[in-house]
Amino acid sequence: MRQAILVYSMSVFLLPHNSSDDTQKMTNSFWWGSERGRRRTHWASWERLYVLKKYGDMGFRKLYCFNLAQLGNQGWRFLTSPKSVSWKIFKARYFSKSYFLDSSEGSTPYFIWKSIRKAKAVLLKCTRWRIGR
Repeated sequence: MRQAILVYSMSVFLLPHNSSDDTQKMTNSFWWGSERGRRRTHWASWERLYVLKKYGDMGFRKLYCFNLAQLGNQGWRFLTSPKSVSWKIFKARYFSKSYFLDSSEGSTPYFIWKSIRKAKAVLLKCTRWRIGR
């Protein structure tokens, strides 16, 4: 349940970079920490812990990147679902005369809007225009 709450909040808000770093440090400490001043055995390299589960490893995520990806999903919905209620609300407030990818932050933006705009760079980097079907 706790993980579901974290994933939901990561899909709506950009978590502070230091909180994801702290969580990353706790994970490191669990896997490679020390007991009574003695270092524990490092069973796997950090790069290997990030290999996907379907390839047989742990499948850990870099939390900041995962957070941006979740926010990118919200931005993707703005691009692909123009009839959704959230799209209509944000369009009226932040990009009424333009397109989502051309939008600006505005004068007094909500934190949710600031968060989604941080992921806009990911969308711009990873999308392309396609003509036709």
